[in-house]
Formats: sequence, structure tokens, C-alpha cells
Amino acid sequence: MGSDRRTRAAGPRQTPYRYLRSHPCAGLIPLLSCALVMTAPACLCAQETHARSDLAAQNVAQLLGEAGELRARQTAARQSLQVLPKSPELYLAAVDALQHQGKEYAARQLLLQGLSATGSPDLLARMAAEEDTHGEGAADLYRQLADAPQLAADKRFAILKRGFEVALRDGDLEQAQRFARLLDAGGQPEFQSIIGEHVHSGSETLIRGGREALAFIALSKKGVSPQKFLAEFARALLSNVCSGVCFGADEYKAGLQRYFATVAQLESMGTRDHCRVSITVSLQNQDERHRTEMVLNLLGLELHQENGALRLQEGVKRAQARKQDIVAALGIDVIGMEKALQCGKPYTLEIDDDSAEIYPNAELWKQAFPGRMDVGFAGMLLHSPQLARLYLSLSEIEPHTLDALVGAVTPSELASKFAAELSRFGPALAVNGTQAVVPGGPRAVPVWKELAGSSPDQPGLFFRSLLENPPLLGYFYAVSELDARHQGFFTANLDRAQRFYTLSKSLTAARAYHKDLSADSSFSRFMRSLPIGDDGHVMFPGSPGVWLVAKGNTSDDKHISLLAQKAPQAVSLDFEDSILSHLAETSYQTQGLKNTELDNFLAVARLNSHLKEPMNEESALLLAQHYVECWPLYTYFTDLPDMNEIGLRNYFSVIDGIRQKPRLI
Repeated sequence: MGSDRRTRAAGPRQTPYRYLRSHPCAGLIPLLSCALVMTAPACLCAQETHARSDLAAQNVAQLLGEAGELRARQTAARQSLQVLPKSPELYLAAVDALQHQGKEYAARQLLLQGLSATGSPDLLARMAAEEDTHGEGAADLYRQLADAPQLAADKRFAILKRGFEVALRDGDLEQAQRFARLLDAGGQPEFQSIIGEHVHSGSETLIRGGREALAFIALSKKGVSPQKFLAEFARALLSNVCSGVCFGADEYKAGLQRYFATVAQLESMGTRDHCRVSITVSLQNQDERHRTEMVLNLLGLELHQENGALRLQEGVKRAQARKQDIVAALGIDVIGMEKALQCGKPYTLEIDDDSAEIYPNAELWKQAFPGRMDVGFAGMLLHSPQLARLYLSLSEIEPHTLDALVGAVTPSELASKFAAELSRFGPALAVNGTQAVVPGGPRAVPVWKELAGSSPDQPGLFFRSLLENPPLLGYFYAVSELDARHQGFFTANLDRAQRFYTLSKSLTAARAYHKDLSADSSFSRFMRSLPIGDDGHVMFPGSPGVWLVAKGNTSDDKHISLLAQKAPQAVSLDFEDSILSHLAETSYQTQGLKNTELDNFLAVARLNSHLKEPMNEESALLLAQHYVECWPLYTYFTDLPDMNEIGLRNYFSVIDGIRQKPRLI
């Protein structure tokens, strides 16, 4: 006993948490940890109990972070929150588990719930970071975060600076000005000059009747800032104006033209005071009555006598009915007007005009398209869908990048030659400092220089080279949409980049490149889903050799056994590009439809990522050869993390037996 006691004492001391991690009931770690708090002696003071709660929550969060099974982490975190509902650490652990499972919406909802329950600065900071990446409300969250008490001066400056940048990015100049004032008060006056330059770098156009009224008529997004209004208006035009084969008149376009003409006529009959036009209607004499009837006619309204009383009614003729949307858009109070006229009083209609900012500035559009803006900027976009598409594309490119682009390609060229390419792939163009941003980062600059024939060090010329080579631009966009690890893989060297670029062209030759690489095609899914390990190499299910012999949709046991014998026992990792090319180029027919081995490979790789242990060669080959006939069932296999070759062999044997039975009907 003494010897045993000394041996235990000499061994490494295990904390309770380290012991629990190795216990068979490790899944109950969060509940056990929380129980330590709930069973604290009654004599403990509130402060000590609170300290124990915080410590337990931190331990639980740490243990959850170390847990390997994502669903178990999520379940355990939610159970722990029932005991410690105001623990920011547990909320963050649960959010991490949800995001690792790809459940972004659920993670965001839980983050909002935690922020409401705790008011934690840590959760607020996480929420701001999430909205910065995926949403549009990040600037306001950064402002709230900057107001947090006991915030270090350097952290507050970093938060205010990021909030300022996000507000400018999102076109919210009012919010940007607030950040600039706060930064100025903190001894950073340069941001005031930046916002001044940003405001004066643009120019405005008058929106007669106001932005909200035009958005109502145009079926555009409402509540949009002046900086983004014209982009949303252009988006609505492209969605609704008939630009191809039109059957009959384009009622949408005619309705907008009617709105512009009606508002202009109404305002010509009123008195302007800055951005407000007042139009008085009255029946006090013949001239005023005639003028009132003209105003009412423009609005599709009629004046009647009914039982000796005046009545304003909506006209029933087709031309009158078309105008009545304008009454709703301008917010005209028909009942108030009727009551005033019934009492013999004049009534004043007020129309408030708004301004909208032209991006990047009006001068660029005037010089590129002289005479087009005579009908107003919004009218120019309405009459030319080509320019509406160009405006929307340019509005999604930040100013520094746009300067480089139009320095090498004129706006008229962009509209006439590259409108489709810029519309689809424009967001991939960016400049950092004096260099174009390329997928793969600075290390990949020589690769893209060789592919494009122009150096990213000259951004304008590089962008022009991409626009003049649509397949390369499509590939550039597809790679830019990948995460950093996949970007690094596909741009690791020139040979690899050239191989997959050429492959992308051959796979999309039968279809428009911009409809394939930008959609959810097999090749784009392959680029996103290719399993890449920490060493930068492809993680082939089973082994690389399996995928040199896997072919077609033959799934009988004899054929699969022959394929297994043909699979090479060892394949160099440097050979992985050739294997992937082989998969993409190997195709087979199934019920008249063409498939490639990439489809089989991606399905098996997806299953492999859900297993506790990587699948062996036999499992990979079984799944690859049965993919065509059993692919709808592969979704359910992801819920079987212990799946192995024995279970798969038995399962597919049953399927094969059923298939060989004669049909009953």
C-alpha cells in the first residue's frame, strides 16, 4: 500500500478536468462542470459564487473547444447554457460549433440571443466581426462597441477606425461622419479630411418626387442611402425592363416614363423652395378651377358633384388608372384635399425632391457618354439598360480599384465590349496599394503574370488583360471565391495553375464560361470541395491509387475486385495533379446523361470527412463504383461515422440482390 501510494504521489498530478476528459462519460463534462457551481456551499458569498461560475464557464468553454465531435460540442454547449445562461464563453463555444458545421444562420441567431441575454462586449465584438463579413449593420455595432466602458485607448481607436472604414465601404456617409468626429475628439483629425474628400469626390443628381417615391414606382429597394440609391435603381431596371424580345409594350418602362413626365408637369405648376415644390389647388375662381382640374387629371382623379357635395374620385379609364400609383408614391392625401375643397378652402400639395449621389462622379459619365444625361441621370439609366448594367457593375468596385480600371479601359469600352464580364466578375477586381490583388496572395503574383501576360504590378493593364480573355477572367473569379487554403493549392506553381485553367476551359466549352464557373457546376464544386490537408496535399479517400482505377458506373463485385487489384500500391504526392486531371477528363454515360469521375470523387470525399477514421481503399472503391445508382442515399451515410468496408459490402450486396429480382409490374 505504501509503495502504491508513493507511486501515485510521484506521478503527474491530474486536474479534475483533465481526468474527466479521459473518462467514458466525457460527454457530460459541461453538465458536471456546471454542477460544481450549483452545489456550492450555501455559506459562500455572492461574489465567490459568481467567481466560481465564471471559472466553471471558462473551463467548460475550453473543454468544448478541445472536443472533436461538432454535434456533441453544440449539444453540450446548449445544455451548459441552461445552467449558466449568462455566460459569454459558452455562447461563443456554441457559436463556434455551429459555424464549423456550416450553420451560419443558426450561429447568428444564437449570437443575437447571447448578446441580448448578456450584453457582453465579447459577443458584441464577435457580432460586429460577423456583420462586417456577411451583413450591412457592422458600422453601428462598431459604434456601440466603442462606447463600452473601460475600453483601452488603443482598442477604442482600432474599433473606431474599422467602423469608419466599414461605413465608407457601405456608403453610409452619415455614420462615417460620426466616426470621424469621435476620432477627431480622440486626437485623430485626419479622418475628417478623408470624409470631406469622399463627399466632394462624388456629385449629385436631383430625384424629382424623392427617392422613396421613385423606388415605389420602380419596384426598387426602399430606405436606401443617397449613395446607394442609383445602384439599387439600376438593379431594379435590369430586373424589370424588357431588353430582349418583347411581346407588346413594356408597361414597366412606360410606367416610369409616365412618372417622370407627371412629376415634371406637376412641379412646373408649383412654387419651388429649395427641394420642396408647393402646388395649390382651389375652386375659388374659374382660372383656379381650371388649374385644379389639370392637376387632378395628372393624378388620375376626377371632381364630381354628389348629392350637392363635391367628391374626388379615382378615374376608371385605363389612362387614369395608370396614374393612380403616382398618388400613392407621392403620398398625396386625397381625402384631405377633398375636405378642403368641400369647405371652399385652397389645398397645398407638397412634393419633396431628393438628391442621389452619382458614383464615382458625374464628370466621368458626362465625358464618356456626352448628351446622355440631358434627361437626368435616372432617365439615362432607364433609356439605356446597357448603361444601367455598367453603373451597377462599377458601383460594386471600390474607388481606388475603379481609378486603375478606367485608367486602362474607358467607360464606353466597358459598356460596349466588357459589360457582361464586368457585371459577373467585377467584384473579383481589387487593388491594394499599387498592386492588383490576386488569388493566392503575393506569392502567386508571378503565376498570374504568366497566365494573363500582364503584371499585377500594373493593375489597370492587368485588369484589361483579364477582360480581354473571358475564360481566364472566369477562372480568376472562381479561384478568388475559394478560401485561402484552396487558393494556395491552385496557385502553388505555374504548371498547376495552367493545368487547371486549361481544364476549366475544356469542361465549359459547351456552355458560356460565365454561366458555368460562376454557377454550381461540377468543376466549381470540385475547386471548393477538394479535400486538402494541412501539408497542402490532396487527401484522397482510400488512397491516390484508387482514383487511378475507379471508372464508370459498373458496380458488380467481380469488376470491383479487378479494379482493386489494378490499383497501384504507392503513388507519389507529386502525381496528385495528374490524378485530378484524370478524374475530370474521364467521363461516362448514364441514362443518356454525361458524368465525370469528379462527381464520384467529390461524393466519396464528402463522406470521408464525416468518418471517425479515414476510409480504406476497399470502402472508397465500393462507394465510387456504386455512386451512380445509389447517390441519393449517400446523404444519409454522413450520419454513420463508424461506417466501414464490411457494412458497405453487406449493404451494396442487398442492393444488388434487389436489383436483380424481376420487376413485379
